[in-house]
Amino acid sequence: MSFHDQNTPGQLIERIDGDVANLANFFSDFVFRIVGSLILLFGVLGLLYWENWHIGAALTVYAIIGMTCLFKMRSIAVPQWKAARQASSDLFGFLEELRVAGLTYQFADSTYGIQDVEFAFERGTFNVVTGRIGSGKTTLLRTLQGLLSPQSGTVYWNGQAVDNPASFFVPPRSAYTSQIPWLFSASLRENLLMGMPESETDLDAAIHAAVLEKDLVDFDDGLDTLVGPKGVRLSGGQIQRTAAARMFVRDPELYIFDDLSSALDVDTEKILWERLFAQRQATCLVVSHRRPALHRADQVIVLKDGRIEDRGSLNELLERCEEMQRLWKGDWGDERSDAE
Repeated sequence: MSFHDQNTPGQLIERIDGDVANLANFFSDFVFRIVGSLILLFGVLGLLYWENWHIGAALTVYAIIGMTCLFKMRSIAVPQWKAARQASSDLFGFLEELRVAGLTYQFADSTYGIQDVEFAFERGTFNVVTGRIGSGKTTLLRTLQGLLSPQSGTVYWNGQAVDNPASFFVPPRSAYTSQIPWLFSASLRENLLMGMPESETDLDAAIHAAVLEKDLVDFDDGLDTLVGPKGVRLSGGQIQRTAAARMFVRDPELYIFDDLSSALDVDTEKILWERLFAQRQATCLVVSHRRPALHRADQVIVLKDGRIEDRGSLNELLERCEEMQRLWKGDWGDERSDAE
């Protein structure tokens, strides 16, 4: 049973603090402790090295007061930050429909980019963006999320315009995995949790959905296995499935995958999609040219030269769209980068 099925809307809004704030709080705790320790250290050093012990004692008192003020400021700031996030969630609510209107981004001194892209999809649907290499697929995903600043166009969440996509499209609203997922030089567990309390997650379910459970058996230290810088100790498929599990742990409203399955075999990819939808009412926006994804799609969006050539079901497009027919036959263009 998914997190959404077990919690009321009010409880899910509270999840903002547990999902987004956890990582921020983890680092803020670390910073505050370091700063506090340094202040105390300087006070003690002052007590030891100043000939006038009165000054040293005063510095020590100052360090203690400074530490107290820092932690007091944090206790005030975090609830205020949480309240602002909650107000934003109350305004936009859970995803029922996402609509993109006139989205445009053109790279400088280049013909690559996207122009006047428009589409929409509803909650619980699987939507695949496909096209030749260099057609604008990755650019579309990055512009939609504000990772590239759109030159025109608007993204609507439940009919409400998203003014700042870069700060809006984060967990628990959405989770994104890029073409080359980034892993930190830490344990597998730490890469999955990223500061979230393990007690508030279902790691086993996320690992199972990502088809990662058999790999764990082969790891001597299981979830405590160190993956190395950028996940160098893992295979390409293991890196992609680890990134998928990291998304699943957060149980977002919207999953955004950029060619997640490029390093997966067809059977593993098929199982991953089946497990994702068996566990939850997932809403997905996926860049892919793989047939398991295209067959599952509720909507296929065909890009050509940065514009939408056509969109609809796979069967509809195979009947009427010449570009989709060529893609289906394996004509994906040259080996240019899809950084587009």
